[in-house]
Amino acid sequence: MKTAVQELIEIYEYYHSFEEFNEWFMDMGKKAMLEKEKEQICNSYVEGLEGLYMGAEEYYEKTYNENK
Repeated sequence: MKTAVQELIEIYEYYHSFEEFNEWFMDMGKKAMLEKEKEQICNSYVEGLEGLYMGAEEYYEKTYNENK
């Protein structure tokens, strides 16, 4: 799984120019990224309530770090 920021970086790298990226971002990207971030925060909160305890950094590494 990727964080909203990791996904945004990939999308930015996909576009051939800042202008193309900026057009996408202003049209629909910012809403999509905010919605994804909201979903990730809500999911993390629910998992915490369900008793899944680990350090914050460990949780991030297991959930979002795809470089391992």
